[in-house]
Amino acid sequence: MNKHQEALDRLENFAYNGGEKGDNVKIIQELVDKATPKEPIIQTFKQAFGSGYHDVYFCPKCMSRIDAISKSCCSNNECRQAIDWSNNED
Repeated sequence: MNKHQEALDRLENFAYNGGEKGDNVKIIQELVDKATPKEPIIQTFKQAFGSGYHDVYFCPKCMSRIDAISKSCCSNNECRQAIDWSNNED
């Protein structure tokens, strides 16, 4: 079951049976945070061969490497954080 479905199920149960709304708010906040694009973490490394440098991009939430600027979200299936590339476009 995904987080969206879990939040919906909890809200339905809350509406009919009462209960703690804190857990529902926490789950929905996690979904909102994940869907809100965040800038990647950039680390610059000296190339092993040659005199140049290259940037490596990491997810700001789970620190997984992001291989391409064209990716709209982290490729880690457990994370899937939305990525904001607006400050990294050439």
